[in-house]
Amino acid sequence: MKRIPIGTISLILCAVFSLVFFYLCFYSANQKSITNDEVAHIPAGYMIWKTGDFRLNPEHPSLVKIWAALPLLGFHLYTPLKDIDWITGNEWHFGAYFLFQYNDADLIGMWSRIQIMILGIILGWIVYFWGRSLFVSGEGVTAPFAGFFCAALYFTEPNLIAHSSLVTYDFAFAFVVFCAAWFYWGMMVEGYAIKRMIGFIIFMSLAPLVKVVGFFLWVLIFAHLLFQAAVSRRKWKIIRRNKKVEILDSRMRKLICSLALIVLCGVTSYVGLWMIYGFRYHASPGMETPPGDQGKKYLNFEPVENPCIRGLLQFIQKQRLAPQGYLAVTGHALLEKDRTAFLMGRSKMVGGFYAYFLATILLKTPFIHLILIGGSFLWILWAKINLRRNRKAKRYQRLMFYLNRASIPLYLIIGFFVIITLSQVNLGHRLILMIIPLECLMAGNILELILGKTEKRMRNAIQVAIPLFLLIAPLFSFPDYISYFNPLVKDKKTAFRYLKDSNVDWGQDIKPLGKYLAKKGIRKVNLSLFGTADPYYYGVKQWNDLGSFVILIPRYKKGEPDFTLPTVVSSNMLPYIYKRNPQVVSQKPLDLIGGSIYIFPPYMP
Repeated sequence: MKRIPIGTISLILCAVFSLVFFYLCFYSANQKSITNDEVAHIPAGYMIWKTGDFRLNPEHPSLVKIWAALPLLGFHLYTPLKDIDWITGNEWHFGAYFLFQYNDADLIGMWSRIQIMILGIILGWIVYFWGRSLFVSGEGVTAPFAGFFCAALYFTEPNLIAHSSLVTYDFAFAFVVFCAAWFYWGMMVEGYAIKRMIGFIIFMSLAPLVKVVGFFLWVLIFAHLLFQAAVSRRKWKIIRRNKKVEILDSRMRKLICSLALIVLCGVTSYVGLWMIYGFRYHASPGMETPPGDQGKKYLNFEPVENPCIRGLLQFIQKQRLAPQGYLAVTGHALLEKDRTAFLMGRSKMVGGFYAYFLATILLKTPFIHLILIGGSFLWILWAKINLRRNRKAKRYQRLMFYLNRASIPLYLIIGFFVIITLSQVNLGHRLILMIIPLECLMAGNILELILGKTEKRMRNAIQVAIPLFLLIAPLFSFPDYISYFNPLVKDKKTAFRYLKDSNVDWGQDIKPLGKYLAKKGIRKVNLSLFGTADPYYYGVKQWNDLGSFVILIPRYKKGEPDFTLPTVVSSNMLPYIYKRNPQVVSQKPLDLIGGSIYIFPPYMP
């Protein structure tokens, strides 16, 4: 019987895990309601396609929105251009009525989310192919099982599953960061081939068009590039079409090459920016400023504290050097600072916690991932120490080889973690989503490296066991990936004491709430919800509003609660209700819906 090549086995296993990933993404998305930000993002993207008007959701770049809304062009959706919310640019009310009143929110949400899932599948395969080559050199030489371990870590990470099922910017940015890093690594390690340089320029250009923090990627990559050109003695290889290799060995030539790449990235990004906004300055055709309070607020740069940045933005605005829509995005990034931070029972009205993302990593990463990723960093530390202590030729050269090839992903992991931590914007674990695929890449390769030195029988057993262990967290936490916590949080009903916001509650469980109430035969409840989805659409037909984050389609006026009825409270609303009706939420909850919505029994004083 002919033996199946190990490369083929790894490809088959990767394909199986990618199918599992898509299944979990698709069916978890199908069971969850439209989340808080999606109510604004999805309709805004669709209206850009239909009208060329960028008045809705001006605080975020348009690229992800129009990508997600692309399949919706195949449906005959009702487009309320005479609606008062469209005329006044009220993105939240317009989005709610567009999704839940005029059209089918489930249909729109699922097709839009599939666009992000596609990026998730593609990124998983890129993780696989980079993983095959990270620790090997030479044409045609690969480490297939290293690639599989990297991909298995990626495809089973609950936070990646959660955010590749949502129309938000975090996963798309993680996709762009990883692809740009892959091409950059290829240029620096294997040579400046034309295809690699084109890929690098494209993804570096896309980074600030997906998310404003894409400029942080520019800072990290371009600083590294210029440092390598100015300081490193390593020769750069320019690979031409006929495979002839030109060597750049002088500092000046490397600096010129680096500056040329930076200029090309800048020019490409600038042209792409204008292309996305239709080569038009005004966000709304025929209007000096887009309607709505947000557009006016974010296009007024007077409150920007730094005088240099304020003057630069005002000059760009006056000379119309950038589209008005993207200027509003920049204004939002600089002006929107009033965010409450919460960590382990402590709150801050201004600023955040430096330990915040360390805490989210420890609480929201599966144990097996934590062990493998933490172990990979310990191995790197061990290798660094050994380089200083032991300079025996073969061992020293091999360790240097591994560390050199791992240096770029390691640099980006540390760089992004430090930058996001210092920003003190504590909106959720999703803000460091871009480092998770890079961590999977490192951990998978170092795992295979260590297994290569173990006895064959043990190695085979571990190679079978680890993928099975990796499947435990995503399978047992299905479909509640947004509110996922590892076993360090023993009781999921107490998760709100550790973290809040999009770590637990993003309004995703209103749909399962409606199904729960129908199953239990509960017709009316006291309600305090976080989220922007319409409870009525998802089956919550009658309620007394105790004070919700926002009910965009008014059904009932806020009135006196009837505590002889069950009380429904979202995780993010618990502190608010506790101040007003502590006797209700002090009771033991009857149920926890999807990890984010509590059902409290009728209160009998």
